[in-house]
Amino acid sequence: MRASGPFHRSATRGPRRQALALACSLLALSPALQAQSQDRAAAARSGRVQPTLELAESYVYGNAIDGRDQGEFVTRISPGLRWSSRAGRVQGNVDYSLDALHYSRRRGEDAVNQRLNANISAELLPQHAFVDVRANIGRQPVSAYGPQFVGSDITGNPNRTSVATLQVSPYVQGRLGGVADLQVRLTAASTDAKDYAAANSRSTTALVSLASVGSGLLGWNLSAQRQDVSFRQGSDTVSDRIAATVTWRPDIDWRFFLRGGRESTDLGTVVKRQYDNVGGGLAWTPSPRTNVALEADKRYFGTGYRGLVEYRTARTVLRYIDSRDTTSGGDLNFNNQPVTLFQLFFQQFAPSFPDPVAREQAVNDFLRLIGRNGNELISVGALADAVSLQRRQELSAVWNGRRLVLTVQGYASDLRAIDRGLGVTLISPLPERTRQRGLILGASYRLDPLTTLSLNASRQSTPGSGTLAGNRLDALSAGVNSQFSDRLNWGFNLRLSDFSGGGSPYQEVAATASLNLRF
Repeated sequence: MRASGPFHRSATRGPRRQALALACSLLALSPALQAQSQDRAAAARSGRVQPTLELAESYVYGNAIDGRDQGEFVTRISPGLRWSSRAGRVQGNVDYSLDALHYSRRRGEDAVNQRLNANISAELLPQHAFVDVRANIGRQPVSAYGPQFVGSDITGNPNRTSVATLQVSPYVQGRLGGVADLQVRLTAASTDAKDYAAANSRSTTALVSLASVGSGLLGWNLSAQRQDVSFRQGSDTVSDRIAATVTWRPDIDWRFFLRGGRESTDLGTVVKRQYDNVGGGLAWTPSPRTNVALEADKRYFGTGYRGLVEYRTARTVLRYIDSRDTTSGGDLNFNNQPVTLFQLFFQQFAPSFPDPVAREQAVNDFLRLIGRNGNELISVGALADAVSLQRRQELSAVWNGRRLVLTVQGYASDLRAIDRGLGVTLISPLPERTRQRGLILGASYRLDPLTTLSLNASRQSTPGSGTLAGNRLDALSAGVNSQFSDRLNWGFNLRLSDFSGGGSPYQEVAATASLNLRF
C-alpha cells in the first residue's frame, strides 16, 4: 500500500508543506483531509501487498535481567508484509512481521518473535452468506504481579509470552417476507499461550436473531444464544440466553430501548441455574461530533453495563468508556485484551473515517508524524485463566495544534475470576481479584513538515492482592522522528524506566535508533 501525498517529496515545496500541515492536523478532521486520506487509501482497494522492513539498534543499561548493572546492544530486524483491500468479495487487512533479536551479551538467548493482526471478511454467497476471520499474534504479560516493561519487547521479559488468538465466524442472513431480517451466526474462537497453558481456551457461540426492518418510530429484536467456553486447565461451561428488545426512536437524535429475557449458566456452580434478565438503554447523538450511549442489564453476575461519551471539536477528541461485563479468553473482543496506541487512535478516527482503509492510512500517518509507535501498549492487562468479571474504565483525550499535539490516555481495570481453573502462572498463582491503573501523557512538537520531537511519561500500578505484592512502573521517554520520503523514515528514542515492587525491582535506560522502510 503505497503512501503518497503529505510525505511525498516533490519539486514544489509550497504544496508539500500545505499537505503536511493538513496531515499534522488529522484530528481536526477537515473535509480536505478526509478526501486526501480517501485518495491515499485508493491503492489499497485492489489488495496490494506491501513489504516492510524495520531496522533498530538499541543500547540497554540496567539491572532488569539478573539484578546486576550491565549494558548490552540489542539488534532488531523486522521484515513484514501488509495487505489491505476494500474491493471484491474478500476484504480486510493483514499485518504480519517477524522480530529477530540479537543480544551482544546474553549468548544463546537470541529470539524470533511473531506479530500478526488480521481482520478479513469474505462474501461466500452474494448478500446472504459471509465469514469473518480475525487473528492476532503478539507477546503479552502473563501476570500483572510479575515484572512489567514499557515499550517494545527487546529486554527479554520473563513475564511475557507469545499468545495466538483466532476467531472464525460464518453467518447467513436474509429477509423474511419483507418484515423481518434474519441472521444465523456461529463463532469459534481459540487462544493459545506459548508458555502458559492455563490461559489456553476454546469457545463456540451460536446466535440466531430476528429484527424488524427499517428504523422507524418503533422497532423490535428477538435473539437466542448459546456459548460454550472451556479453559485447558479449567472446567467446561455452557450458557444460554434468550432476549426480546423493543426500541423507541422519538427523534433522529434519540433512541431508547428496553430488553427482557432469561438465561441459564453453570458458571461457578455445579448445576445449571436460571436467571431473569431485564435491562435497557439510550443513545443520544445531537451532532456528528457528540455521541452518548448507555445500556445496563440485570444478569447472573449482577449488573452489567457499558457507557460511552465521545466529543470532538476542531482540535480536540475526548472519549470515555466505562463497562462491566464477563470475559472469556477465546474472544478477541473481551475486555482484558491489551490495547495498543494504534487501536486507540483507530477507534477515535472512526466517526470521520468510516472507511477502514482510509482510517488505517490516516492513523499511520499521524503516528509517524508525532513519532509514536503504533504497537505501543496503552493498557497492558494480563492473561486470563478463567471466565472473569471485569469493570474497565478508559479515558483518552487529544489536543491538536498547528505544531503541538498533546495526548492523555488513562485506564483502570478490576478483574475478578468467576470460574477459576487449576492453572498456576510461571510467575505466581493468579489471585481472585486483580486491579490495575495506568496513565500515559504525551507531547509532540513539529519542528518542520518532516521532523517531530516527542516526550512521553507513563505510570502503571498494580495494588497488592492477598500474599502477592503490588508493583509500579514509571517511564519517561524522549525522541525525534523524521521522514526521508513517503517510504522511509528514521527515529531516535531515549527511555528511562523504574520498576518497584513485585519482588523484582529494576532500573533501566534504553537508547534506540531505528530505520523504517515501506516498499
